[in-house]
Parts: sequence; C-alpha cells; structure tokens
Amino acid sequence: MNTNQTALVTGAAGGLGKGMARELGRRGYTVILLDRQVEALESLYDELLEQGAPEPAIYPLNLEGANPKDYLQLADTLDENFTGLDLLFHAAAAFPGLKPMEQIKPDDWMSLMQINLNGPVWLTQALLALLSDRKGSIVFTLEDLPRVQKAYWGTYGVAKHGLAAFQHMLAEELENAGVRVYGLDPGPMRTPIRAEVWVGEDPKNLPDPEEVAREAARQILDQPPATGSCINLRPSAG
Repeated sequence: MNTNQTALVTGAAGGLGKGMARELGRRGYTVILLDRQVEALESLYDELLEQGAPEPAIYPLNLEGANPKDYLQLADTLDENFTGLDLLFHAAAAFPGLKPMEQIKPDDWMSLMQINLNGPVWLTQALLALLSDRKGSIVFTLEDLPRVQKAYWGTYGVAKHGLAAFQHMLAEELENAGVRVYGLDPGPMRTPIRAEVWVGEDPKNLPDPEEVAREAARQILDQPPATGSCINLRPSAG
C-alpha cells in the first residue's frame, strides 16, 4: 500500500518514535526519520524497506544543539524533496530522572528545554506552511500533567506543561486552516529510558511502544478527534 503521504517522526530511534515509524510505514507513509542516533536510524531505515514500506528518509539532527535556522533548513530540504507533509509526530524527549530544583544547573535546564520544548516549537513553526498545504496533523507527545507538576519533576515537568499550552494555542490558531493539532499522553511504556529511571519497575507489566504507537495511529488517523484534543492512552483512561 502506498498512500503518497509523508510523515516526519522526531525521536525516531527511541521507543515511541520507532514504534510510530514502523506503524506509519505499514500504513504506506513515506517516513522521514529524525534523531541524533544515526546508526539506529540506518537500522530502522533497512527494517522499513524490508517490511515493504515506501523508501524512508533519514535526517540526523540533535535537538539539544539545533537552532531556529537549522529547522528552517530542514523545512527547505523537505520542500525540495517531498510533495508535502501530512503528519508531524513529536516523539523526541529527554528525562534524566527526578531531581530537586536546587540541584538543577542552568546548563542542564537549557539542554532539557531545548529538547523538550524549544525544539518542538521551532520545528513546528518551520513546517507549518508545508502542513497547511496538505491540511496535515501535528501530534505532541505529552504527559500526565497533574503528575509532572509535582515536586522533583524539574525541567521535564515544566517543559511538558509549556508544550501542552503550545498545543492548545496552536490548535485554536490553525482551526480554520484545516491543520489538526493533538496532544498524546501515551502512558508508561517498556522503553530503555524508563528502565533506567524506574529501576525497580517490572517492564513485563508495561505495554510495548509498538502497541502504543498502533493504538495512537488508529485514534489519530482512522478516527480523528476534534482538533485540540489530547488522546490519553494510559491504562486508566476512559
């Protein structure tokens, strides 16, 4: 199946990003794989081809060091090489663990803000014209916001609240343009990053990112909710 549709997935070398790239490939999307881990992207590229997906593209980028000009260059590259952009899926994130505010150094604060908030905002701004042309969709991976505003969630918690606010604002601003904007709370997943932070947790009790990505794609692509909605995939949801 080839849908002639194109999707950009950030954090494509990670758990949810990789799962979403695989799911979109199965659905016939041409997937642009964005991450800083080039070898992992190359492996995923080969995997997508083997499963019969349209030929993907690799765009190495480190969100921590990228600036607005880098995102504008990315937009120019996509405009030159693809017919449009139908989906922007933000899966990239960084979470070093729980820590009190007094221990967070300014450089660490800035680094995490770049990855978790500034990068998604700047990338979205750079790609809005391409998404508007195709009346595409934008998905921001969020969190359980009441949980991450509590003590010790630090920069990550602040960034996720900022991203949620940006998602709601953007949804209202783009409603008449036909671009749908969603939040996604995937809930806990069986990922290496989570295993490093929640050391005592049994990963067997957590869903695989592939399963989460499949359900997210079903709700976003097959049964699209109203723009501005946040799709909650936590086990207790509903």
